[in-house]
Amino acid sequence: MVVKLDYAGNVIWKKVYRFNVANPNYYPSSEPTKIIPMTDGGFVVVGFTNSILQNGSHILVFRVSSTGLLMWSANYGTTAAFHWGNSIVLDGSDLVVTGYRRTGANAQDAIMMKIPAAGGAPLWTRVWDPQANTETGYDIIRSNQSTASFGYAVTGDVSLNSQDAFIWRTNANGLLDSSTCNNSVTLLRTINNIRLDSFYLVRNAKYCKDFTPVIINAGYRHNTICLGTFATLPDEEVNNDNPVEVVDSYGLSQNYPNPFNPATTIKFQIPVEGNVSVKVYDISGKLVTELVNEFMQTGKHSVQFNGSNLSSGAYYYRIDANGFTDIKKMLLIK
Repeated sequence: MVVKLDYAGNVIWKKVYRFNVANPNYYPSSEPTKIIPMTDGGFVVVGFTNSILQNGSHILVFRVSSTGLLMWSANYGTTAAFHWGNSIVLDGSDLVVTGYRRTGANAQDAIMMKIPAAGGAPLWTRVWDPQANTETGYDIIRSNQSTASFGYAVTGDVSLNSQDAFIWRTNANGLLDSSTCNNSVTLLRTINNIRLDSFYLVRNAKYCKDFTPVIINAGYRHNTICLGTFATLPDEEVNNDNPVEVVDSYGLSQNYPNPFNPATTIKFQIPVEGNVSVKVYDISGKLVTELVNEFMQTGKHSVQFNGSNLSSGAYYYRIDANGFTDIKKMLLIK
């Protein structure tokens, strides 16, 4: 299922993609794990499905247009192992997937696979299998994006005697600089038979409740799984001199100065991001100007109103944001 919403949470379109199989004895299940936007306004979804192997799993990748129409869909895997797709990243004209494969009860390996963004067989597939531990790739990014020697970085976890953090960084071909840990595998591509269904959704607003987290200092351990040579990036300076002030309510302040000549400042705040409009009217209700009409982030904002071309008198300014409305009066004296 893929649902596209606007910034206010309203449904733009919704689609269900059903994966049919030749065997009528079972209905396949499919689960999406991540969706990413494409440069053409469409989307690519990665996940896993048993539409090919009833008692197994294949990596599922499909691409839809900006209106939700299916462009292509395929499964990647073999009948000798279970395969799951957890994350995906766009790299030019290609897509790179991470997840894991399972060949036995205690034999699980993180996996990385590169496929064309237009759909097709894998360009290459790598698995992390240095010591037969249980690894999982949960997320992937394109690293060193500003340099010619880019690559990929996968994060996840690995199970040795306990569960540990896992990072796997490679070059553009999915390989480490050393020969260790460079394991390849062949995955078969199967085109899916899709039936597109529609369904009904009801939007209900939900409200969040603040809570205080409990920090637990648990024991941890370090393990070196594999060693390679990587690029070194400079440390990023963190500036905490300007902490972010939390805004938990809508508000429109009285302009300052008031009375004014010829300019004044109007301040307002919004607790959630969304489309904001701030307009100025004269005493007859005629629109004078629209100061703000854009999507804005959560926080406190201000805008200046200049009345140098207007006559003296009373004016009104109004804010509309996510259903919140307020009006205040201001006085221009020349």
